[in-house]
Amino acid sequence: MRYSSSPLEPFYFLYRKHRGFGRVLILLILILVLFVCWRIGSSHESQKDAYRYVNVPMTETDFQSQLSYLQITDLDQVVEGTDMKIMSFDNSIENVEISEGGDYLLSGKLTGMIHIDAKEQNVHLLLNGLELVSKSGPAIYCENADKLIITVVDGTENTISDSGDYRKYDDLESCIYSVCDMTFNGMGSLKVNGYYKDAVHSKDLVKILGGRYTLKCKRTAIHGNDGILVNDGEFMISTEKNAFKTTKSGADGRGSLIVSGGEMNIIAGRYAFVTTKANLYLYDCKIQSRSIVGTYNIGGLRKVQLGCVDER
Repeated sequence: MRYSSSPLEPFYFLYRKHRGFGRVLILLILILVLFVCWRIGSSHESQKDAYRYVNVPMTETDFQSQLSYLQITDLDQVVEGTDMKIMSFDNSIENVEISEGGDYLLSGKLTGMIHIDAKEQNVHLLLNGLELVSKSGPAIYCENADKLIITVVDGTENTISDSGDYRKYDDLESCIYSVCDMTFNGMGSLKVNGYYKDAVHSKDLVKILGGRYTLKCKRTAIHGNDGILVNDGEFMISTEKNAFKTTKSGADGRGSLIVSGGEMNIIAGRYAFVTTKANLYLYDCKIQSRSIVGTYNIGGLRKVQLGCVDER
């Protein structure tokens, strides 16, 4: 049977006359198909990375229009006290009650709880070489205040730990716990050991503007229900679950998680960054993430500046 003339006819006769040529031709076709598939896959991966990672950080307009509630205020930046109440502990075993707003300079060794109940007032704690260990429940419990500011005094080392016994405080679940906005600032060092669950937890906002932090905990290192802003600082975080977590629904931008400066070394049993429905913004920072499940579990948008996160 003779085939009609076609562009493939020379290949057909070569194949009949030289069987080896046919095998080479088939191999070349397979290589070409694999190359095309690889190019398509690489293109899709590049598009996916372009969606996940951005070179441009959040603008001031973004802050003003979307996340104004997380802006840094003058009160957030106060690192010195006026007319300070000095509390110096000498291996004391007691619970300390703070019922009025103002500046409190804390130093020495204390076994017990610092309990704050200062309705609609600002409480400013200056940690000046404090070693605090709770016997039961949180080590610092802000039950009532307008705002809690914690300054880690420059040149000092401070340690705050809970005991793991929360039988009377099972709804608090954090070494440092606040029902109101909480800001950390200063240039000193602070170690927080959350032997029960969280290290730091606020039912509202958490802002961190500077300092050196070593955080170890069973559940979440820093948990802010309404949102978290990290503007600067050095962080060593070791947690059995998550490093940073927000839990609001994302309405009006609430629940967003922003890291806009500082350096972090994160070891997490689950995730480094978690939001329920809100957005994540990481830029102008340096982060090493060693997270077992993954670096991100984000319910909203994920905007990460290129080169900001090392996930090796």
